[in-house]
Amino acid sequence: MTSAAEWKELTPPRPGDGRILEEALRLRSTVLLVQALGVVAFGALAPWGPSVLALAAVLAGSVAVNVIAASLARRGRTPPLGGLGLLDVVFLTALLALTGGAMNPFSVLYLIYVLVTAMASTPAWAWSVVAASSAGFGLLFWVSLPLPVELGGHSESHHYSAHLQGMWLAYTTTAVVIVFAISRLTAALRREREIRSATSRLLGLATLAAGAAHEIGNPLGTIKVAAGELARELVDEAASKDLRLIAREIDRAQDVLRRMSVGAGELTGEGPVQTTLGCFIQDLVASLRAPRALMHLEGSDSTLSLRWPVHAMIQALTQVLRNGLEASSGPLRLVAAEMGEQVEIEVEDDGKGMAPEVLERLGDPFFTVDKTGGRGLGLFIARSLVDHMGGTMSVWSQPGVGTKVRIRMPRWV
Repeated sequence: MTSAAEWKELTPPRPGDGRILEEALRLRSTVLLVQALGVVAFGALAPWGPSVLALAAVLAGSVAVNVIAASLARRGRTPPLGGLGLLDVVFLTALLALTGGAMNPFSVLYLIYVLVTAMASTPAWAWSVVAASSAGFGLLFWVSLPLPVELGGHSESHHYSAHLQGMWLAYTTTAVVIVFAISRLTAALRREREIRSATSRLLGLATLAAGAAHEIGNPLGTIKVAAGELARELVDEAASKDLRLIAREIDRAQDVLRRMSVGAGELTGEGPVQTTLGCFIQDLVASLRAPRALMHLEGSDSTLSLRWPVHAMIQALTQVLRNGLEASSGPLRLVAAEMGEQVEIEVEDDGKGMAPEVLERLGDPFFTVDKTGGRGLGLFIARSLVDHMGGTMSVWSQPGVGTKVRIRMPRWV
């Protein structure tokens, strides 16, 4: 048995998040502008003193961090938005501590940093910013300077104000809800972008295959006609035999092109049909056109009901099985098992296995270690088909031991 941590899930490349980064930096600049206006207003209305200089120093530090982040983004490097969010919380806490602490209504600006980090960084960083901002807000109850009397401040202690403590609790609750909701929405949107990206690549390959089949078919037909004419005119039996062989090979090539055209049509859209696990496995083995002795089949329930795009699933698994047969010196082991509302299909070979650097790139288009002329598209197409139908494909491999490919699909696509 192999542990789950040793399996590498094959997923489509993620599209870039440049727009998110751009919007996050723009939003941070807007918050800085609001803070700068607040510091200017405070300096104009309050008596001049050390607190105004401290406010200017804190604001200058925040501006410097934002300038560095923008500079990194312009040079094509992604600034650590999660770490920037924590720094922003520290700067805002210092600004609030110098201007009334928890009584300052601008404490609501914490939520903007939570929002930016949740959208543009990882959930771990987002939760870190929530914890830091909640702690910073709570610290303001104990470490802060009161607002000047000119700005409505008073000397009465507010450390234990039930209203302010309620605001603190309300802020923390709101921040937690925001991060939870945005993390789920962001994950769903990223998954949708990945599926669309993989689908567009897959449809591009399908279009290319259909176009190539059409263009190559015309000259093949011409060659076949010319070969037939020559075979009828030549008296030399050996030459005629060679020409008939050419005609048969052209027929084979045209058959392959026809199947390419049909396959390209299936890639562009095929509806799911009702079948059973046993029927699907039979159709899969038949499509492979390999001796049954090369396959060791195991299934938990051949009558298990499925609703799949059968031809697309057969095409995906055929690519996996062919790779296994090429790599294996013995029969493949194919296991199909029910897992609740999913079906798990595992293909195992006893080949040479793959090194970690090869496994890392496995499934990328046009990446191959095949020395026999493979183009590296088979596993890419299989992975894209499985992903498009809501399944997952994972690979485990160890040099000198072999390779396992695991596909998990919902029973109802």
